[in-house]
Amino acid sequence: MTASSPVIFEAITPNPFFDRTTISFKISENSYTSLSVYNMNGILLDEKAYGYLQSGKYTFDYSNDQLKPGTYLCKITSGKYWTAQRMIKGD
Repeated sequence: MTASSPVIFEAITPNPFFDRTTISFKISENSYTSLSVYNMNGILLDEKAYGYLQSGKYTFDYSNDQLKPGTYLCKITSGKYWTAQRMIKGD
């Protein structure tokens, strides 16, 4: 995604993570925003709805005790736009 994209993933820190991680992103338009976590087979495992957010930078803590160690795809959706980044849960 380029700097002009409506949704920009800034960071997942730490990554890999163990108990929890912090997810940072920017949105350039006011919109309903959510986070989705998929396994590498594309199966949705978790979803967090953040509601209607104003344009700006956001940081949220993320944890899910049900996720086993492995690699996941973390997707931020804002309106009709989205971006994704790999997220690794360690042992």
